[in-house]
Amino acid sequence: MLALVLLAPAIAWEPPPFDPQRSTRRFRLVGSDLFDVLALPALLQALHERAPRVDLAVLPAPGASMADRLETGELDLAVVPVLDHVAEDVESSLGELRQRTLFRDQLRCYFRADHPRLAEREGIDLELYCELAHLLISPGGEGPGLIDDALEEHGRSRRIALRLPTFASAPAITAQSDLVLTAPSSLAAVLNVGETLRSLPCPLPVGGHAVTIVWHPRFNEDQGHRWLRELLLEVTQSLPLRGARSRKVTSGA
Repeated sequence: MLALVLLAPAIAWEPPPFDPQRSTRRFRLVGSDLFDVLALPALLQALHERAPRVDLAVLPAPGASMADRLETGELDLAVVPVLDHVAEDVESSLGELRQRTLFRDQLRCYFRADHPRLAEREGIDLELYCELAHLLISPGGEGPGLIDDALEEHGRSRRIALRLPTFASAPAITAQSDLVLTAPSSLAAVLNVGETLRSLPCPLPVGGHAVTIVWHPRFNEDQGHRWLRELLLEVTQSLPLRGARSRKVTSGA
């Protein structure tokens, strides 16, 4: 006797619907502490108004395992700065990961308003820049920064008098010392620039950078994931980022 086996048609999996007003979902992100200070207060306010039971968790930077953690869903989004001159290299290294630009930024030099060598200046030339003592944000605590690599190309170097792992204490230290902090122009949005601090353009032609969000394509059509990406883009475009430019640039959706 022949047995008949009926095969049910394959049903494509679809992400569950997402209702921000009722959702109790918890999203996990990684990013720099500067981005946290810039964007998280506005993002939390938006969540309070539109998704009052949705929570966020900001996790330590995962390093080499970022792609794996994005793929498994252990991590929802990563906020990554992408330098213009290495953008193609970064895009190739991301593989199948999707990315979207939140805003563009550039580097400036921050120093205390009554700095003995900079207070009356309207610009900093390369020679003076190399003579000054500098503060470097160095999460790993070692090695040269972007500026040091650029200086080496010009046959120059600078003295790093202080290294810090995050931006948290950098503004206060800069305001109470003669150190110069070279950092994104968006930092001015959370600083007392003009009173305790001043800033001038960086004298090195290092170009700008894009602040992007990165995620895995398997979550591209997830309604909650897509909603958070759009909200984060909306929030960052409304920030008072002095010197930075908000811009919609999409790679993925």
